[in-house]
Amino acid sequence: MSLQDQVKVHNETGGSTFTMDSRHNLAGVAFFSVVINSRLTKEVKGAIISDDDLIEVQHNWLTDKTPVPKYYFSIPALGTWYDTDTDTSYIEVASLFGDLNAAFKAGRANGQKAIYDLLVGEVIFID
Repeated sequence: MSLQDQVKVHNETGGSTFTMDSRHNLAGVAFFSVVINSRLTKEVKGAIISDDDLIEVQHNWLTDKTPVPKYYFSIPALGTWYDTDTDTSYIEVASLFGDLNAAFKAGRANGQKAIYDLLVGEVIFID
């Protein structure tokens, strides 16, 4: 798959999560996605994103010199989602976890309000 495939999935469905290295679509895969560095999040007004938006976030992640966030996992992913309440699309760097408790722990450690279950396609709020 390609960068353009991820853009297409987001623009058609309102969200996407792909691995950064192989551009594998992770929808339906048994992983939990956790944003590990909100500083790298890009906000795009509206429901439509572009190739350039994804390239910018990935480039910023690759060149970021800050210390690795807590509980960083070795499979980086690029996630997108559209917030209908604010008419804003978000593009974020995420880490993938196979274990729900580990995902919750990483989310809490990095100040997140929720994680995303890629297998069932649901947001899980962190209590």
